[in-house]
Amino acid sequence: SGTAYAGNYIGPANVRFTGAGGSAVETFTAVVNVAQNSQISVNFLEVGNDGTQCTQVDPVYLNGSSFSYTDNYVCDVPNLGRCNITESGRGGINGDRMTVSVSGTASCPPGSLAMTINYSGTKQTVGGASFQAASTSGQGIASMMKQAVK
Repeated sequence: SGTAYAGNYIGPANVRFTGAGGSAVETFTAVVNVAQNSQISVNFLEVGNDGTQCTQVDPVYLNGSSFSYTDNYVCDVPNLGRCNITESGRGGINGDRMTVSVSGTASCPPGSLAMTINYSGTKQTVGGASFQAASTSGQGIASMMKQAVK
């Protein structure tokens, strides 16, 4: 049978990195999928492959209508090097709306960055109109981090 919350939730994710160089802020469209087994996966639509490679993270599962997690992982970021990232997040579903709040720290060779992500998505019905919001300046995660770390 699976979870009643299964499906795709689409909406804007506001991503912010803050470091010695100031803040880099970007809005991406994110698709959050809840599988029948309650596992959650996220895909940022406009984030192109800028060469950033990250280690696998542990799967996150919906528990009832909410979830929370803490993760540690490593990303090799172009022009920044190997960044150790600690991240924690929580989210919930109310009706057809999902909200997620994430905070974390990226420790990179040039310096440390604080990271926040705030997301609000709407569950898509089959054949329903999909939400698209272009990245405000088209920059990828690596260039955002580079901008903020200075």
